Amino acid sequence: MFPLCSGAVNSPNDPVLLNNRPSLAGGVSPVLSTPVAVPGGVQLLNPAAFCNPGDTPGQLGRNSLRGPGFWNVDASIGKAFKLRWLGENGGMQFRADLFNVLNHANLGNPQIAQTGFGTFGQAFYGMHAAPPGSVSVVPLDEVPRRIELQLRVYF
Repeated sequence: MFPLCSGAVNSPNDPVLLNNRPSLAGGVSPVLSTPVAVPGGVQLLNPAAFCNPGDTPGQLGRNSLRGPGFWNVDASIGKAFKLRWLGENGGMQFRADLFNVLNHANLGNPQIAQTGFGTFGQAFYGMHAAPPGSVSVVPLDEVPRRIELQLRVYF
């Protein structure tokens, strides 16, 4: 996918490193000054700024480039009512939790693995790891606007 880095070799007899990270080629900025629109997202990284390290691990480390950021607004509102017929401390609470109130679509981090699918440096909108409607285990997963209503009776 990328040209070989200077001094790098690709020997057919050596073991293959799966999902090897690329190395930075000198003289070119790795981030595009103006993102380019692609189907489902934008191209954020410049493929010309990277090279194939060959049979050795690439020098581009984990978290070495910044992603596009994450923007989210959550809100909650509630009201408690006393219900004396339920006892001295009896009552009811109504609560509304709103997640991603403004329904802002966030970009994921750009793809940096040399996969050969032609998606290097592209950041896509939405979730790609979990099917719609599945419960999120990570608090900052990209989800569409969601409203949860609760009614709690205590006595």
